[in-house]
Amino acid sequence: MATSFPSSLDSFTNPSASDALDSVSVPHADQHANINDAMEAVQAKLGVGAGTIGTWTSYTPTLTNFTATSMDCKYCKINKIVFIDYVFNVNAVTGNPSFTTPTAIGDNDSIVGHGAMFLDQGSAWYTAQTFPTLGGVGWFRPNVVGSVVTLSGVNATSPFTWATSDAMLGNLWYLEA
Repeated sequence: MATSFPSSLDSFTNPSASDALDSVSVPHADQHANINDAMEAVQAKLGVGAGTIGTWTSYTPTLTNFTATSMDCKYCKINKIVFIDYVFNVNAVTGNPSFTTPTAIGDNDSIVGHGAMFLDQGSAWYTAQTFPTLGGVGWFRPNVVGSVVTLSGVNATSPFTWATSDAMLGNLWYLEA
């Protein structure tokens, strides 16, 4: 019997203690063939090597409105959920910075940022939040207006004037298209 996995689950007949090896209703050889086919399908789904579910893979994003002296970007994909971990050592910021993701974002509401931080070298750390852009990811930063915290854009002079050795780092996840 060929396996039905991954489009549906297989249903195997279990032998009983009284079934003979040459049983007509539950042939021993068929049991081995069925479980072997099913295991091959599971292995094909999980993959091997760098394609294994949950393996981190480096990628080089396209940067918009900023340049970096170096970057370390990697992603991990589990089914249609993509996790990204990034560090950009900034050279210059010229506008609202953003970067591309390794795969297309399926739904702009599905992106979630975690732990985004900006480092003004030698001065201070600033917290930030990622958001989806056309073709990638950008940042907002918290801004206090009176007693209310709002989100403001990031640009060449906000939250500070960017210079060489400043950094952007964080991680996020999104649902893939």
